[in-house]
Amino acid sequence: MAYDSTALQLRSAMIGRGNSTGMAYYGGNKWVYASTADGSTTVAATSYFSDGHKRGMRKWDTMEFLDIGSTLITIFTVTAVATGAGATVTSMLSTA
Repeated sequence: MAYDSTALQLRSAMIGRGNSTGMAYYGGNKWVYASTADGSTTVAATSYFSDGHKRGMRKWDTMEFLDIGSTLITIFTVTAVATGAGATVTSMLSTA
């Protein structure tokens, strides 16, 4: 199926990004995404979240994914973000 950008929601944002030495910001935001069409394997595809960078997703952010069809919740980590493009997630934990 396809990524539904209206279903991706920022649950909590990291306050203050980067630091005084100019190091890049990594992680801290928490996202939630639910899909009636795609399962966790599909969501974990490269750049599935095609507007992830623009929406504020950054490497090491976390995301709770609810697969509505199976009622499975998967915890993902954002493992790659292309500047101006998509974000890729990798499963950390699944519970049934």
